Amino acid sequence: MLLQIAIITVIQTSNQYIIIPNYNLIKRDMGVSDLVLGSMTGLYIFLSGISTVIWSYIADAYGLRRKPLLLLSILAMGLLTYIVYLSENIIIFFLTRVVTGLFLGAVFPIAFSMIADFFESERRAKAYMFWYIISGVGMALGFGLSAVLGALFDWRYPIRINALLLILLGTPLSLSIIEPSRGMVDIMTLSGGIVEYTHRFSLSDVRMILSNKSNIYVAFEEFVSTLPQGVLMAWITQYVVRELEATEVIAIIFLGLGMLGGFFGSIIAHLADKLYTRSFRYRPLIAAVCSFMQVFFFAVFLLIPLRIGITEKDIVTSVKAFITMLRSNILLQLAILFFFLGMMFNSSIEPIKNSVISDVNLPEQRAIVASSISTIELFFRSAGIAVAGLIIDLTGNIRFTLLFFVLLYLFAGNLWLRVVKHYPSDIEVTRERLKVRVGNTQSSNNP
Repeated sequence: MLLQIAIITVIQTSNQYIIIPNYNLIKRDMGVSDLVLGSMTGLYIFLSGISTVIWSYIADAYGLRRKPLLLLSILAMGLLTYIVYLSENIIIFFLTRVVTGLFLGAVFPIAFSMIADFFESERRAKAYMFWYIISGVGMALGFGLSAVLGALFDWRYPIRINALLLILLGTPLSLSIIEPSRGMVDIMTLSGGIVEYTHRFSLSDVRMILSNKSNIYVAFEEFVSTLPQGVLMAWITQYVVRELEATEVIAIIFLGLGMLGGFFGSIIAHLADKLYTRSFRYRPLIAAVCSFMQVFFFAVFLLIPLRIGITEKDIVTSVKAFITMLRSNILLQLAILFFFLGMMFNSSIEPIKNSVISDVNLPEQRAIVASSISTIELFFRSAGIAVAGLIIDLTGNIRFTLLFFVLLYLFAGNLWLRVVKHYPSDIEVTRERLKVRVGNTQSSNNP
């Protein structure tokens, strides 16, 4: 199931980046403005975020099987993307791309809840870490292949490829995916067998969710950490280009080497699962330590007095110059190392967060909690990027703007320490509630 979800996620995540790298080509070919393209992408992202809550509510409130919902969303996404590929009219192009976002949002809550149902708590962080890495791979493939294929062939070519992958590969995978029953692994742990779980999410559950202090602190931690996360994603390339004096290609190579550290977050996720068996507190405690550690490594990275000074536009010449510099410049090596370590600690927090949400919520509540937090994150991410842009305009300094936002991870770490205090008791309360519900289900099945 995890492999099937991984492949679907790569194709689905790639869909988000099949347009962005080729803005200039689309603008020239279709005669549209940057405002139109930016508005289209903004609405697409906004609707994809809102739809995560809608899809999770549909699935959990009505107890629908997730496989048909996943199949519907992937097929609709593929067909709409193919219409985008064929569109010559900007209105049809705009509308079909925006509506695609409504179906894009289904994958996150469905995959999130299926992973929680299939993997016991002691293995969830590793499973979510794998899913997190796969999402990153999908983003990189979508962005990279779109840029390359757009330059070699035409900007429509990567759109067509993605549409066909969704229809011809994503749809069969969605149809054949192994769907676990609701709360399968937790119910097996409690009852020793598989019991059909019939409870559905209802609006009255909101009070229960909000009474869970782990939910509250994790949500606030996400809102705080989303600010620096969004700012780093949006502005760090421009930091390298403008303040370290490098071309965009060199900036991508330089940052790409550091971002490889994200893959090694799996080591920390494995440690979080391992120590969880000794004490529940270790999982959020490790997330807190990672929050503090990433502040140190990102701050040192930003404070290193490095000047790359490669502004040659010829790609081959500039890459050769960068390789030569990498071999001999100790500051360049240290900058990559510290960014690498920062990304390693940064990447491990998201799967730990997903594991915590899965542990302290009932099966029918997990997806709605995760998707609600994810949707609200969009506002904080957008606000952070905009505020950072304003500060950069006022100060003319990207380095210290990034450093200011990175320090917000300290507040996120302190919120994780609050989770450490409440997490064990919230797990026990959730397990007791699940025991009662499973017992009631067994009684109704055996009068």
